[in-house]
Amino acid sequence: MKDLIDDEADQYFDIDIFKSYKFDEFVDGGGYDGDTLNNFYRHYPQWQGIYYCLEASRKIYIKLSEYVSKMYKGKKVIPMNYAIWHEKGKIYFDTSTYGDGGGSRISDQGEEVECNSLDNLLDGKNIGFIKMDIEGAERNGLIGARKIIQRNNPILAICIYHKPEDFFDIPLLIQMIKPDEYDFYIRQYRYGQSETVLYAMPKSRKIE
Repeated sequence: MKDLIDDEADQYFDIDIFKSYKFDEFVDGGGYDGDTLNNFYRHYPQWQGIYYCLEASRKIYIKLSEYVSKMYKGKKVIPMNYAIWHEKGKIYFDTSTYGDGGGSRISDQGEEVECNSLDNLLDGKNIGFIKMDIEGAERNGLIGARKIIQRNNPILAICIYHKPEDFFDIPLLIQMIKPDEYDFYIRQYRYGQSETVLYAMPKSRKIE
């Protein structure tokens, strides 16, 4: 039997869940160095939609933009230098304490970065899929995407392992924002307490 844990190959795009759903524009919340971007196009090599790739750190964003220009020329990949939040403003983003990369997170120290809500940044866009791995800011990020969720019923792939309460609070929040629209699945991609993803799959996007 295949060991599906300790393997991030299908993280955010779990084939057992996604084979019956459709989507168009994609939001990569926590773009980092393009790891999810690469995984996305491995799963959907012929996809022609728009890929919004948000990264909070200016330094990492510059590297990401250069990588996108080099490797994804001709694709509709749009890097955006924002921390996903529930409102527009500025917050501190600590990249050094947590390894200068993947573990970076909103803090009371570090680099001052621009933050904004997805509702503000992507107003009027037809968003079909939102992924968030934003180091504990997922709840605020979902609050800031309330209008998109209510309007577009996007697929949601949300990391819930950064805070213990997220296992309960985030599904309840999604249910409150759009009652009775979503079916929920949880998948674990590493042994231990990391890489736990909640999939909220909209009934309206299911292919019969």
